[in-house]
Amino acid sequence: MGKPVVATRTEAMSVFEQHTYLGETKEDYVTLIEKALAEDSPEKRQQRIAFAATHTGRIM
Repeated sequence: MGKPVVATRTEAMSVFEQHTYLGETKEDYVTLIEKALAEDSPEKRQQRIAFAATHTGRIM
């Protein structure tokens, strides 16, 4: 898990801005997908997993 995520920039998504790639146009999506794939690393995956764990009802 911990895969990079590209999503539409909204006020609600701003909470996840440090861990997602947020775009506004269809052109943004192409650029952000390329960037997300190029920047992906085991360290970034662990950071995303750790962040996601803080937003779950499950106790870890």
